[in-house]
Amino acid sequence: MIYWEVMRDCLPILLDRDKACVWCGREANGKFGGWTMEHILPSSRGGTSGIANLALACSSCNSTRKSHPAADYAIKIARRNGEPNFILLFTVLERLVQEGTAKEQEYATKQLKRLKDWSEQYERWGMC
Repeated sequence: MIYWEVMRDCLPILLDRDKACVWCGREANGKFGGWTMEHILPSSRGGTSGIANLALACSSCNSTRKSHPAADYAIKIARRNGEPNFILLFTVLERLVQEGTAKEQEYATKQLKRLKDWSEQYERWGMC
């Protein structure tokens, strides 16, 4: 399937399932404009366009993230006083561990560990 066919088939599912940008949390409100499919494990790093590896992202966050690791990008948002959508990101990563390819499962497991380790340090430093 080519990208536009995947987008045509998957974007409505992502709008219904995720309902917000996986990074910044902006709500989609069921509208198509300005929304993209985010590959949690970027395709440039071996991620597929399977529904388990896709999440809803606003165009701005998707283009800013590029192919940075998911945990690193979320932490970068938090350090810049943003409010990353950690709940949705954890949900997406946990789904990828359950339903992704072997490579996606390994990636998601590492990203979850990185986020959990960072959040424990963040709490210890009294920053939340």
